[in-house]
Amino acid sequence: MQSYYVDEKLSDGVLLEATFPPPGLGYSAGSLPGWGRDKSLFALYPHMASCGSIIGDAGVGRVSPLGRHGVFIRYNLTRGDAAKVLEGIAMAAEIYFAAGAAEVYPMLPGLGSIRSAAEVRSVREGRWRPSDLHLSAYHPMGSARMGADPSSSVVDPFGHVWDVPDLFVFDASVLPSSCHVNPQITIMALVARMAARLADSLS
Repeated sequence: MQSYYVDEKLSDGVLLEATFPPPGLGYSAGSLPGWGRDKSLFALYPHMASCGSIIGDAGVGRVSPLGRHGVFIRYNLTRGDAAKVLEGIAMAAEIYFAAGAAEVYPMLPGLGSIRSAAEVRSVREGRWRPSDLHLSAYHPMGSARMGADPSSSVVDPFGHVWDVPDLFVFDASVLPSSCHVNPQITIMALVARMAARLADSLS
């Protein structure tokens, strides 16, 4: 599923990653043009490829109580983050056309497909709003960021919640910000370090 990546613009916050799960699991199939029985493009699915435009976002969110048993989750994608996603879409389209693609489906409203590298400018020059983008999120992190200052972090460098005695957070939420890649190894290393410190304090 993840065979190639492009990090040419990683310093600008954009990473491309080839990923193409089966139709029932992925977001790509549901974003193809057409509706209901008009999903004739599914017949071409074995001949398609997909690429994710992955960004390190600067947007912020909030989780708030909603009634007695629910939560309200709000996230604001910044226009700068939206511009990164669009640049990733444009780059992926250029790569696919260079590889011989007949059509590219950018998953943008009103732009069903583009048929040449020259048409990629419609992605970059369009007046797209953040809400126009078809997004998905993986490996969420940063909701309980760690730091040395209680005024700007939730936990200390060893996962202890600043203002709640004996409460610790040992997972991806302690990362100070989001990164472009699956932080699995980083999480395991952090948790091992934090757990060792906690075990020492209890012995």
